[in-house]
Amino acid sequence: MIFAEARDALTRPILTEKAVPGEDSLLWTEVDTEEDIRTDLLQQTNAAMRAVDPYLTVAPWPLPVPRQAPLDYTMRYKGFELLLHQFDQTFGKWAPAPGGRARIAPITNPLDRDQQVMSRMLRPEEIRETAAEPTRWIRLAFQNEYTGTVLKEPVWMRWQGMHNGRFTIEVPENDIFEPFDLTEPERYVFVTDDDTAIEHGEEWGSFGDNARLVFYLRPRRWRWIVTVLAHFEHGNWFESVANDEVFISAFYLRPPFYPMRHNIGQTAQPDSYELLNFYGQPRSLDNGLSSAWDLSWHSRELRRQILDQQWFSLCEYYIFTGNEDPDLALIAMPPRVGEIVAGIGFVDEASGRESRIWAKQTANLSAVYPQRTIGQFLLAGWQA
Repeated sequence: MIFAEARDALTRPILTEKAVPGEDSLLWTEVDTEEDIRTDLLQQTNAAMRAVDPYLTVAPWPLPVPRQAPLDYTMRYKGFELLLHQFDQTFGKWAPAPGGRARIAPITNPLDRDQQVMSRMLRPEEIRETAAEPTRWIRLAFQNEYTGTVLKEPVWMRWQGMHNGRFTIEVPENDIFEPFDLTEPERYVFVTDDDTAIEHGEEWGSFGDNARLVFYLRPRRWRWIVTVLAHFEHGNWFESVANDEVFISAFYLRPPFYPMRHNIGQTAQPDSYELLNFYGQPRSLDNGLSSAWDLSWHSRELRRQILDQQWFSLCEYYIFTGNEDPDLALIAMPPRVGEIVAGIGFVDEASGRESRIWAKQTANLSAVYPQRTIGQFLLAGWQA
């Protein structure tokens, strides 16, 4: 049996000790990945992914808490899959493992022989009900569990009945996490926690049966193209005329996590396009995208540009009077050369110690995972 958990590897913890007497408070927030063509955060985000140890101690909860937020059992991950492959000794190549397709699904399909439905872990209340000392198994709710992020129970995968000495994983093309395929080891170099390349590291990119694993997944790099139609009044001593100008901002950012999480698994579907933009074209609405845009520094810069467009003279004026809701084109970008796309943690059952390897992409895979449009949205409520 193979047992695995999964983490959002570009989140980080904020621990407040003794938020109330004897109890700590924990919040996971996203790592800042906002960039444009003038900046490159590749090395910083690679380092943030590897910032795993040590696990957190959250009093009085007796279990160690990961430094990166777990994937939780939510339909927000619709479309995300994790495929298990096994090595075919007869033909000397990798092949999909029977029942190795792990996904979050509200209803299982008994006819899908490849389906391995992800399960949820126990809630703290459920653990406490069966604990020998239930008063020890208590904690404050993590802030992500009741704010806009609304984390649910962590997911875990359990592949049973596997009879092979070598397995590995693949995350196929999707909107939420960077795709990768460790059955193609020539695409990657495997590195340690301190970013040192491992000789013959491809041998560490696989695992055997009875493995206890943690998968560290990199959020997808999205390109945001935001278009704002701004209204101005141009006037002089004798007349005034309305005039519109278009402002555009383009940048890169990870899928929103905190304070509002995206829900593009639902909002990017065709039946969610119920709004019209300023040209009468159908658009969808996602609260997580709207919140992330409002908090971005590109949003603040666009506000400055719009307001700086005003001018005054003794005889004339040009005044900003309002703007339409911004229009967003959201694009999934291919993984970059030099990007750590995933990590595998190997947990020793006896000691609980974890060792890790990280897969850093060395090949240009833009033809394998080409950029494509996820959807088009209105960013409701934004005003310059």
